[in-house]
Amino acid sequence: MGKKSFEWHGKEYYLLGVDKDNEAYYLEEARWNCGWYWGFGYVETFTNRKNPRMSKDISSHRHFDGMFLKGKSCAYDEFKDFFAETPLTDREIWTLVELMMSAYNARAYSDMLHIGGAHHTENPCRGIIRNKQEYDRINQEVIPAIMKKVYEILKGE
Repeated sequence: MGKKSFEWHGKEYYLLGVDKDNEAYYLEEARWNCGWYWGFGYVETFTNRKNPRMSKDISSHRHFDGMFLKGKSCAYDEFKDFFAETPLTDREIWTLVELMMSAYNARAYSDMLHIGGAHHTENPCRGIIRNKQEYDRINQEVIPAIMKKVYEILKGE
C-alpha cells in the first residue's frame, strides 16, 4: 500500500490506512478556525471508496485522539490494531502518534493561554495565565511545525 493524498473541497486529505472492511481512513489537514484556534485531527471516510476525490460527501467523521490516543493501550498499538493495512512503517507510526499527541497538548495549552484558564468558570489567576506572546508562538510556530512534520510522514517526503 502506497502513501497518497488528495484535495477535496479545498482541503488536503492524507491516507492513514484501511480497516478490515477495506474502508480507507484519511486525516484532514489542519485549519485555523474562528480566528483563534487550530482544528485538526479529523479522520474521515468518503462515500466513494474507489475514488474519494469524486465523493459527494464524507461517510464518517472521527477524531484522531479518540481513535488512537485515548485507548486502553498505547497509541501505537491502538493504531496497529485498528488498521488492517497502512502505508506507514512502524517507526513512522510511532512518530505520527508522538506528533499528534504533541499537537493536542499544544492546542490545549494555547486555549488556556487565550481563555485564561480551563474554561469551567472564571479563573481567579486569569491575568497571570493569559499570555498573548506565548499564545501567538504556539499558534504561529509550534502547531504549524508539528503539522508540517505530520504531512511529511504521510506524504513520504
